[in-house]
Amino acid sequence: MGLFGVDRFYKGDILLACIKLAFFIIPLFATFAAFIALLDESHSIFIDYFAIFALMFVVASIWKLVDIYLVFVGIKKDNFHKILNFFS
Repeated sequence: MGLFGVDRFYKGDILLACIKLAFFIIPLFATFAAFIALLDESHSIFIDYFAIFALMFVVASIWKLVDIYLVFVGIKKDNFHKILNFFS
């Protein structure tokens, strides 16, 4: 579910969650537009849209790998603070 930004919504990082969701939705539309352009035999537009998809896919993949660690550490810290507040 991290692909859709659910992990960031859970953590409370709404802005990052929305950006992460956009990095999932925009490539979908770019791919759809690329294949429509390919059906219209407009190969230069296909290449442009496919380049957008490829670039955003690479960025989203790197972000996903880094985000796995960052969300894990952030949730651990949040839970630790909740436990400390409970016992204080």
